[in-house]
Amino acid sequence: MTAALLLLGVPAAAITTGAVVHTTARAAARDQRATRHTVPAVLLEDAPSAVPGASGTGDRFPVKVRWGTPGGTDRTGTAKAAADSPRGSTTAVWVGPSGQQASAPMSSGQVASLTAVAVTAGGVLAIALLVTVRGLIRRATDRRRMAEWEQEWSQVGSTWGRHPA
Repeated sequence: MTAALLLLGVPAAAITTGAVVHTTARAAARDQRATRHTVPAVLLEDAPSAVPGASGTGDRFPVKVRWGTPGGTDRTGTAKAAADSPRGSTTAVWVGPSGQQASAPMSSGQVASLTAVAVTAGGVLAIALLVTVRGLIRRATDRRRMAEWEQEWSQVGSTWGRHPA
């Protein structure tokens, strides 16, 4: 019975969890792409210099920046800028509908990663649930068997070793 539950239940739980998370994450990414965009932001400080010998993946550093909102007010925050970018130069910052700073929309790779984590977690949790339930059932049946054995032993124990005369 446990083997059947493991073979059928665990994959079903993992796939269901993954499908729910994938659908939700994909919808969230779609909403983020519809409501977020980049605007130019002016650096309020110089960006640090690139570190010699660091990986050549395009060194970018967090710096203080300022950008305008649709309502005409200025906002400040932190955004990444290329190494050695001088104060007054521009970089892009992601913003929401009212101009508040936001993270970049989720990429399809991030949605896939979330889905993979959910599938794994769903499978692990299903296994943990099965092992826990099996352990609880076994504990209950062992207690019952021990109680029955104790009762039988109390009946047999008083006559143990006696021979009929």
